[in-house]
Amino acid sequence: MSNSNNPDQAQSQSNPSGTIDLVELISACVSLVDEAGESIRKIFKSGKLGTIEKDEQAAAANGAAASSTSASTSASSPPVEFVDPQTLADVESQRIIISNLVRLFGRQLRIIGEEGELERSLEESNNATPLDVNLHRLDSYASSFPKDYRSVPYDSVCVWVDPLDGTKEFTLGFVQYVTVLIGITINNRPVAGIIHAPFVGNGYEKKTDPLRTDQQQSTPVIQESHASSSPSSQSKPSAAGRTVWGCVGVGCHGIEPVAPLSSIPSHRCIVTTSRTHFSPQLQSLIESMHPDSIIRCGGAGSKGLLVLSHESDGWTYPQRGTKRWDTAAIEACIRARGGKLTDAYGDEIEYDPDADSYENTDGVVATLRNHERFLLPRSNKEKSPRNTSSTKDTSQRKDQTNASEGQKANL
Repeated sequence: MSNSNNPDQAQSQSNPSGTIDLVELISACVSLVDEAGESIRKIFKSGKLGTIEKDEQAAAANGAAASSTSASTSASSPPVEFVDPQTLADVESQRIIISNLVRLFGRQLRIIGEEGELERSLEESNNATPLDVNLHRLDSYASSFPKDYRSVPYDSVCVWVDPLDGTKEFTLGFVQYVTVLIGITINNRPVAGIIHAPFVGNGYEKKTDPLRTDQQQSTPVIQESHASSSPSSQSKPSAAGRTVWGCVGVGCHGIEPVAPLSSIPSHRCIVTTSRTHFSPQLQSLIESMHPDSIIRCGGAGSKGLLVLSHESDGWTYPQRGTKRWDTAAIEACIRARGGKLTDAYGDEIEYDPDADSYENTDGVVATLRNHERFLLPRSNKEKSPRNTSSTKDTSQRKDQTNASEGQKANL
């Protein structure tokens, strides 16, 4: 992990009068997911995940068994299966990302982090050596960015962070599903996304997943270099971890499709969906699409990568269960490729940092083409009562925005 003893060494040149350079912000995020991925690998290798159960009912039911565990893959001593786990890797990854973004761009940059307690992420970083973050990593792409992206008002920008997507699979040893997600929205719409897969490369072997129905158990082909061909913007010498980044109007970079989309028959229907929440109702819905195959896998990021790599024609999950930080980065990358990510009825998802809930209550559908094929009838939405936030959702959001009243989560 590269460090700098001078916290001012890599300061952003964003205008202090109230605008931010989106190219610098994306460059910083690309660098920081590398660092976050390294910390995730170290904690996984140690076997001391420090897992806790965030779901209060599950924690009470599991009792002492849900206090702390490792990612043991031994058949004789399987790890505790958590409902909504949090590990030391989640917390450390979020600390790395948030503390350095605030150091570089100031507290006026709004950040929403899954693991809550954003102030704690900053406090714990006070004694840590600041990272030397490369704000010029995407300079070779600078001419491709719309000019107005070089000076965006701070109050229109929000960064959505899922520091470890696929935590449940992480605790079970299915690290092939783990990603780090950072989505950047402008005026509540995703415009840039960074998806990092920490366990791609460097000899990491995928643990066979008995719930995967496709025989190959493939991992999307993520390119080793995810910035440019210039030495200053190459990924770090370590062979572990790969990053995909995308920006609307610039394209999606770092992932190699298995075949050009134009060469794949438009009638092909390979569906990716939830690994663990595959209910009879969901199965019936997907079967009504007459799919050629169904890929069940963990984590939102891994499903997004399957669509971006053309291995899947659509990700469908027409029910509650994902949050805005799960989908912001993926939607930006999908849009950068000319595709769509909407709710299950085809409506846009609004990424409002001031919303009462960050849950995608009407599900998710993501495609690069033939989007309508995967949608539910709109009449179903009109007949359904609006989903309301749970008490847990409300309390979680209070933790996430645990800044002072005046800051309102501007972290």
